[in-house]
Amino acid sequence: MKAKVIYKSRIPRLFSLFMPVSAVTLWPFIFVREERPCATLLQHELIHIKQANELGVIGFYALYLFDWLKALWIYRSPEQAYRRIRFEQEAYHHQDEPNYLTERPPHAWRNFRL
Repeated sequence: MKAKVIYKSRIPRLFSLFMPVSAVTLWPFIFVREERPCATLLQHELIHIKQANELGVIGFYALYLFDWLKALWIYRSPEQAYRRIRFEQEAYHHQDEPNYLTERPPHAWRNFRL
C-alpha cells in the first residue's frame, strides 16, 4: 500500500516527549512536522512503510516496541534505545539512497541487530 503524507502535522510533536521528532510513520500515514520536508526525511519514513508492509502492521509495531524496550533496558537512554531499533538502523543507513526502495531485498532489516 502507498503511503499518504500529511504535512504540517502536530502528530510529531506528540511523539516528542522523549526526543525531538520531525516525522512519524503510523501506517499507512506519514505525519511530517514541516510543510516541505527534505527528501532524506521522506525516504527514511518510506522505508518504515515498506517494513510495515512486509511484517504486517501489528508485527512491525510489536517488533519495533520490543526492540525499543530491550534497548532501553540495555542502554538506559530513550534516544539511544531508539537508535538501536533494527528498523531505525536500516532507515538511517539507507535514507540517502534514492534507489534503495526499488533495490531493497525483502526483510533487509534483519541485517541489523541491537
